[in-house]
Amino acid sequence: MQLEIAGLLARGAIVDPGTALTTFAERLVADGVARGSARSFVRCANPADFDYVDADPACAGRVAVPGDGMDDWVWCPGCERRLETSRKQRFDAIVLEPDAHALRARIGQMLQALGTPVREHPEGVFRVESGDTEAAVVLMDACDSLPIRFSLTAEQGAIAVAADRGRFSWQLPPDTPLLSVAELVLLSPEPLLAATRAALAGKPRAIVVPVAAPNAPPPPAARFPVPPGAGWQDVTIYYVDGATVGIAVPGARPVHASAIELGMAKETSLMPSRRFALLLHLCRHRGRTDWKTAGRAEEEPIAFDNFAAFRMQITPLRRDLQRLFGLTTDPFAPIGRSKPVIAAFRALREAPGEAAYLPRGG
Repeated sequence: MQLEIAGLLARGAIVDPGTALTTFAERLVADGVARGSARSFVRCANPADFDYVDADPACAGRVAVPGDGMDDWVWCPGCERRLETSRKQRFDAIVLEPDAHALRARIGQMLQALGTPVREHPEGVFRVESGDTEAAVVLMDACDSLPIRFSLTAEQGAIAVAADRGRFSWQLPPDTPLLSVAELVLLSPEPLLAATRAALAGKPRAIVVPVAAPNAPPPPAARFPVPPGAGWQDVTIYYVDGATVGIAVPGARPVHASAIELGMAKETSLMPSRRFALLLHLCRHRGRTDWKTAGRAEEEPIAFDNFAAFRMQITPLRRDLQRLFGLTTDPFAPIGRSKPVIAAFRALREAPGEAAYLPRGG
């Protein structure tokens, strides 16, 4: 039971109604440290479902059913199996979402019971001072996106706590305890207070400071850069043949490029990849298609078993196009199971003409 309580403040935790955990979940909502909503969910391994034959019977994964108008293909968090929620048996449950601000406030409130000065700096790091010593209590969830490197060892007097303990336990040095916020709130704050007192008892000053994020290598230069202020609406990609497309951007003459030149060829055979075939197909259909249309195309059909397989090719194609043109925005409008993919760039069946795309006077 205690291990299950520890997971209640994980993002999107699902609690079955009428169970022992329901009371604890309702307490977290009443205390204001989490928000609860009634949702339907499916079980990954449910003997009553059509896909049970493909499931791991031991998998306890559960997934909230997406809302109306959203794609009903989801991934099991336990075994990463793909689930089609619209065809599975649904159950009612409570879905919990932790309140980050309330969690920080609750940890600070607990530490006040020590009767020593407590200050929060930076956000999510609580420094407890006693004479010349200082212990740091680090709320890992609050610091996850900050460029902060922590030395979380008992010798340095730092204590790690987490609402979503499963996300952070593997990041800590071996034998470093990670306290559960849910257990501290629902059972007792004493484990946190005891760990902080121990850290203050003759331990050196904690080393928990912001440090500069490591310099990431610059992204590769765009192969077909667009002028400042230009976007996907200024990019033209057109069909040339089964292995080549034409590309035109403002300020440059149109060029032809193969799958190999675009980085869309298979590594071993150097044959055009499936996502390159999808790009050709989009050009033949003026930038609008869906997975069923792709399979029924009279010219160079692309067979996809389902929408999920189609989307798995759209994702790398999106990254390739962003890399080639140096644009960070999405080259496609949002897609869904009942929505076609629509290109934000100009996709044509043939070359728009031989005129140079040059600014006036160029």
